[in-house]
This record gives sequence, structure tokens and C-alpha cells, in this order.
Amino acid sequence: MPVIDEAGVLSAIDSIYTAAANFALWPDALLRLADLLGAQDAAFGTIGPRGIAWLQAPRTDPGYLRTYADYHDQDLAWHRIVAKGVGAAATDEMVIDQSALRFNACHQEWSLPQGYRTRLGGMVLEEDGWRTVMMLPGRDCYSTGQARAYKAISRHLRRAVQLNIRLAGDRVEGEVSTCLLERMTSGAMLVDGNGRLIFANKPAEALFGRGGGLELSHGRLRANGDRENAALEALIGQCVRRGLGDAGGELVLRTNGLERRKLLIIPLGQSTPVLAPGLPVAILFEAVDQSDEATIARLRRHYRLTPAEAAFAVEIAKGDGKRAAAARRGISYSTARTHLSHIFDKTGVNRQGELVRLIVGNGSLE
Repeated sequence: MPVIDEAGVLSAIDSIYTAAANFALWPDALLRLADLLGAQDAAFGTIGPRGIAWLQAPRTDPGYLRTYADYHDQDLAWHRIVAKGVGAAATDEMVIDQSALRFNACHQEWSLPQGYRTRLGGMVLEEDGWRTVMMLPGRDCYSTGQARAYKAISRHLRRAVQLNIRLAGDRVEGEVSTCLLERMTSGAMLVDGNGRLIFANKPAEALFGRGGGLELSHGRLRANGDRENAALEALIGQCVRRGLGDAGGELVLRTNGLERRKLLIIPLGQSTPVLAPGLPVAILFEAVDQSDEATIARLRRHYRLTPAEAAFAVEIAKGDGKRAAAARRGISYSTARTHLSHIFDKTGVNRQGELVRLIVGNGSLE
């Protein structure tokens, strides 16, 4: 059992506040915390209404980390520790009969193969359905002293995450230019991870009119029709989890007339993951019907793209990611990445969302 001294606690707290100023430094802070408390790892992440938004566990095998979402609903210890509320500290021994874990798939198939026999942790922050949680898996049962030490540190974790959120919000204006979206000739919107509308330009207002295909319900974006709305929610959920791979896609809206209206849902590139509700996660564009050939010609004329690069740019603008675009073009993922790098260099943009905006916004290509 580790000796928890004042110097070790102060060092861990110092690393936590360093991570508060720079999200990329959380792995170091988590390792210090795990070592201080005698844990094998420290798993830290946020779960929103649409799934796991981000998750860091520097010592957990990446393969297991990728599959955790499949076991989360069955993770009895996690749910019961979190149920203690913000700021509480608990071990699985405190909240669940150990005999129940013999029949628990998460414990048997996910935790034990990694040597994780017990856990200490608690909920750090909760807001509008989003829960930020710390879990410290270990081999041996935690002592009362270890639980007390974690509880004392947890308030610093909460403040650090709040600072992360504030800094991420400050960066949004630089990363999402609403002025550019305002000048677009097609509809453009920003939504957060709960589907709440943050911004809509003037052309987008037509989508909320009679037969436009969209509506607002208590500030949240909804598509007309249960199937269409389920698809919209799923696409926004992919944008929340964009760190797990390509995300976004295309949605055909249900309208009252014969007009076909489409939305492109593109994950918003940000320097930090989605930390809390209220931060934009996706840009929604109204797709303007125009022939691929005409768009390819304009891209080649304005930006000197090769035929292959221009054709790939058009596929990327369909909004479902590099892999899907590469599959439609019949090229490898490596070639797709090379094309995209050249396209970024020649057009002067550096994110897929900006490229889509360039293409569907019309103005820059006319």
C-alpha cells in the first residue's frame, strides 16, 4: 500500500492545474494521480447523452479502451459509484456486492483480463446530462486513507475541468468564424452536443419555415419525421465522438413539397475534445444541388487542383469522411490523405469543415 505524503499530493495537484491550462497534458496528470493512490491507471472522461465524448486512460491498452463503449451499459460499479453524486469518493466494494461481479460481463470480460480487480473514483462534474468521471482501477482493495486522499483531490479535478471548458469556449471564436458563415449564400448552422442550436445564418431560416424540413423544440434542432430525426441525432452523436474516427454525413430532409433539401453534417475541428454542453460540435450546411462535373471544373479553375484532387474534394464535401470518400473514388486511404493534404495546400484551408464550407458556400467559386 503506497504512503501518501503531502509532497506527493501537492505534486499531483500541481500537474492537474497544469492540465487545466493545456488539455494535452492530462495524461501526465493522470499518471501522477494513479501512482500517488496506488492505482494501475487513472481513467478520465466525459459521457454525454449521445455517448462517450472523450476518454483518457494512459496505461490502459488502446484496444481495450476502444471497446469500453460496448461494455459501459453493463459496468455496474461505474454506474453505482457515479450515482453517489458530484464530489463523492467511493470504491466498488462500497457500492456493490462482490458476488454480483462474478456474473457481470464488463467485470469478467473487460476489467479482469487487464488485471483490474477493484476501482476507486467518483463524478467530478455534471451539467445538462454530461458527466465527467474519474475512475482508478487497481489490483488490491483501496484503504480508507486512499479514498480520503482521492476525495480531497477531486475538488481540484473539478476546477481544472471547469478551466478547460472556459478556455475551450474562448477558443471557439477563433476556430469557428460565424462571420464567414453569416456571409454564405446557403444555409449554415452550429449545434452543440445536445443538438441545441447555437447559430444559424439568414439563409438557414428558410429551413425552419413551413415545409423546410427542420424545427426547434426547446432550443434543440429536430428534423421533421421520426426516421429523419433519429438520423440527425445519430450524425450529431458521431460528431461528439469524432476522435474515434471519421464522422458526419448527409441527411435528406422531409419537406411538405416536391423540393429535395439536404443537410451536410460536418464535425467541427477543435483543438480540445467536447468537454461540456454548450460548445459547438458540428456545422450543418444546406447542400446546394449542382453537378459534380461543374464543381470539379470550378475547383480546378480557381485552385489549380488536379482532376483527381478536385474529384476527391467533391466527395469530401458530401460530409461522410475520408474513408467513405476514398471508397467512392476507388482509392486507398493513404492516397486519400495525400489528396487532402494537397487540396488543403492549394485552397488555403486546413480542416475538412472549412473545405466543405468553401465548396457548398458557392460564393468563393463563382
